[in-house]
Amino acid sequence: MLTARFVIVDDVTFTQEFLLSTITHALGLPCLGRYASVKTAIAGIRETKPDLVMLDMNLYDEYGIQVMEVIRPELPAIKWIICTALEGEMQMRRAMASGAEGIVLKSENSDDLITAIESVLDGLAYKSAKIDALIGRRTTASSLSEREKEILKYVANAFNPPEIASMVGSSAKTVQNQITEIKRKARKNTYEKLMRWSRAKGFGLNH
Repeated sequence: MLTARFVIVDDVTFTQEFLLSTITHALGLPCLGRYASVKTAIAGIRETKPDLVMLDMNLYDEYGIQVMEVIRPELPAIKWIICTALEGEMQMRRAMASGAEGIVLKSENSDDLITAIESVLDGLAYKSAKIDALIGRRTTASSLSEREKEILKYVANAFNPPEIASMVGSSAKTVQNQITEIKRKARKNTYEKLMRWSRAKGFGLNH
């Protein structure tokens, strides 16, 4: 169970509300503060010392990553996830170069957001499939076999292993072993996390 505390740094009220609602509802994490400028964010993070910061790249006329550049030397244990509306390759590479542990696009769904948070708090780096596509990088999903991708379609749609075994014409034990291998490749330690990851990566019976 995740126990991290987080803050939101974003100058759009709607985005703040979306992040707050999604994170608290799905993961039950407490929010310590919401900030809309570099100055207030730096002061607030220094005071609250959160475990995680959800950071927008651009705040009005300011560059949001300045917050991370100031705080990281002071509080190196904090994890950072950039949540941005910018989708250009240059912006994505700049975000990656910032050293943030996770990067998601505001245009993506809540599964991507939750997967990013779970991955980062588990000590893993995270970029969504859409960001990988924007910068021309291969994703973890590309290492999956065709059979594993077929199974993931059912995982994404919340079928359990015995149900999947019946649908793909295999034994429950074989499917369970395949799911274990998929979890290893995806670096997910629970079935629920794998289900969210598979949705975030675009798997599902309608794909």
